[in-house]
Amino acid sequence: MSGRQDNAVECPVCQGAMKLGRLYAPEDSAVYWFPDDREIELWFLTGKKVTDQGGVVLGRTYRGLFRSKDRPETWHCPRCRLLITCLEQEETE
Repeated sequence: MSGRQDNAVECPVCQGAMKLGRLYAPEDSAVYWFPDDREIELWFLTGKKVTDQGGVVLGRTYRGLFRSKDRPETWHCPRCRLLITCLEQEETE
C-alpha cells in the first residue's frame, strides 16, 4: 500500500473510497491486536510478548521497549467503519 494516493484504494466491502491515514497511541506506545481467547500480562509489555502469544504489533517497535518507531499505513472506509492496516515485515522485540 505504500505510496498510494488517498483515492487509490477501494473498500472490499462496499467498494467506496478509502482514506489513507496512520494509527496512533498515547505517549508513543505501540498499537497491537491480540486474540480474544488469550490473556496478556500488561506489566512491561514488549512486542515479543505480544507476538509470542499470537498477537500482532502494528508497526515497528524499539528493541526492548513497546514504543512505536513508525506509524503503520491504515486505510479507513467511513461508510463501513472498516480499517485495513499494512503490517510491517520487521520483527519486533
